[in-house]
Amino acid sequence: AEHWKHHRIIDCCWENFQWVFRECMGDVYGEITERAPLALGPCPDPLPLSSGKWYVEYYTDQDFVCVQDCQGEFPCNGRASSYKELYDTFIDCCTIHTWWDVNCANYNENGTKLESEPELTSKWYVEYYTDAKPLCVRECEGPNCNGRAVNYEELYDTFDECCQMHLWWNTDCMAYDEHGNGTNGLLEPPNTYYADYLSGSCLKDCESGPLGCAIAPPPIALYNTIKECCDFGQSWVDSKYCNSRSNGEYSNGWIISSDYGKCAKDCDPTGGPPCSGSDLQHHKFSDTIFDTPNECCRTLSWIDLDSCVTASQTGAS
Repeated sequence: AEHWKHHRIIDCCWENFQWVFRECMGDVYGEITERAPLALGPCPDPLPLSSGKWYVEYYTDQDFVCVQDCQGEFPCNGRASSYKELYDTFIDCCTIHTWWDVNCANYNENGTKLESEPELTSKWYVEYYTDAKPLCVRECEGPNCNGRAVNYEELYDTFDECCQMHLWWNTDCMAYDEHGNGTNGLLEPPNTYYADYLSGSCLKDCESGPLGCAIAPPPIALYNTIKECCDFGQSWVDSKYCNSRSNGEYSNGWIISSDYGKCAKDCDPTGGPPCSGSDLQHHKFSDTIFDTPNECCRTLSWIDLDSCVTASQTGAS
């Protein structure tokens, strides 16, 4: 109710009933003579001054512009309705309402378009790609630059600010210097890994092709190193197995083959004994891999230790 209270009737009529201002003041000027006046007395001359501030005018859902509370040619648009938010400058109005359609930086505070585009800020913004991860890039021209940011992009003073806001989920922001280790303006994605439960290993989050590469399916936890991924993402898998397979290698440790009463070496089976063949390879990712055949054979307590070690090292049945 306080919003509608005014000390003078002229202020009330001018702010709230501009479109029928003369009728509100009791002036019979115009065609709406049958309307009962809301106040007594003629209209003042001159009329109250406009504020000169800016507000947004909606023409359609897709067409609205920032106009000025003044009389005359565009951008003047007359008195703003009482419910309109007023802004001191065009830039203030543009930044709030029309940023998605107008590059506000191309205009001055009076709404006049600048003859030339403003200088690039050398600040950082995030660039979203359809076939790659988002990257923090710099608004500048030349090497290690990515050109002008789209008008609605938020700009950051440092690479770290941009990274902490947008890339924290897959990037160790502290691992990059103030220039973002950029190449042609684009930050090279760091090596991150995720747990591949089907293989019991960790894959590098990158384009499919190279051994151990695949795009991480979202949402999934990413780790900075293979060891970290194996320790936390594949904690139920034997550590030697996960780390070696994630690197495309064998552990060169020893695994139990109780069916054969010996142990087999976890190495490339194409090299022949004592490397395990297909019938001796891991059947469970969680099976322990031992450092030596002696340690492995000790778990087969019902078999003579020396015989087990000899058979394991020679590959004898």
